[in-house]
Amino acid sequence: MLHSGGNVRPCDLLLGVDGVHAEDVARRDRLLVVTVSSPSTPTGWPGCGVVAVGRGRRYRVLHDVLGATRERIVWRQRVW
Repeated sequence: MLHSGGNVRPCDLLLGVDGVHAEDVARRDRLLVVTVSSPSTPTGWPGCGVVAVGRGRRYRVLHDVLGATRERIVWRQRVW
């Protein structure tokens, strides 16, 4: 099993999505699992200045990702 923990810069480039970075990459049997998330920056409504309070993250598995190998993208989605 291959792991690259932490913020993996080359994987960020692989995804090509602004504001989303890879946290972990693992190969299990013939499946490549990439765990991604967005940064924990303050977010809110600019019109009234209220800052949203995060309630953690949930895991969402993104299906139907096309590629040369079997891969699974797991998004650690922020919950408000």
